[in-house]
Amino acid sequence: ASWVFVTDIHALGLPLTLNWLAAVGPGSNSDDTAAVLSAFGGPAVGRIGGRVLDVAAPTSGAGRALDTLITNDQDGDPHLTVWNGRTGAIRSGFPRATADIAFFVTPSIVDVDADGYNDVVAGNGLQTLDAFSRDGRSVPGWPKLTMGWTVGTPGSGDWDGDGRAELAVVRRAGVLM
Repeated sequence: ASWVFVTDIHALGLPLTLNWLAAVGPGSNSDDTAAVLSAFGGPAVGRIGGRVLDVAAPTSGAGRALDTLITNDQDGDPHLTVWNGRTGAIRSGFPRATADIAFFVTPSIVDVDADGYNDVVAGNGLQTLDAFSRDGRSVPGWPKLTMGWTVGTPGSGDWDGDGRAELAVVRRAGVLM
């Protein structure tokens, strides 16, 4: 199963197939990468590591997908994956294993560590909000404990005017954090 996405001018505006079965770049912390499958969330598009638009989405390894569908006996990882928007290849350092599958979650692309590069931020069903840098490493001080299953897309903006991004996220129970 492939997913076609229209990207920026670097790909000449042509449809681009994201590589779900490609070799994973160095630095991934997941052993469940034979196939990177779409999870139950949506994609985000933004510049993570440069001028090319990247695509980030909650994903699952094949083992984790089988584990969810059958019995809880298969090894596997839920994860967050980022693809290069020019080539469709999975970026180095990804996919990143996460604590749980991200149901009804779309990542946010925002600079949460003020290093001048955007990070990928997404919640999941196990009460955590993850943030990964452009090379797939966890942003220092992350994940954040949310005390509940997060849903939707973390909102971001400089709400207090200090030049740094603040985040807001909703828990399934309706609590805004």
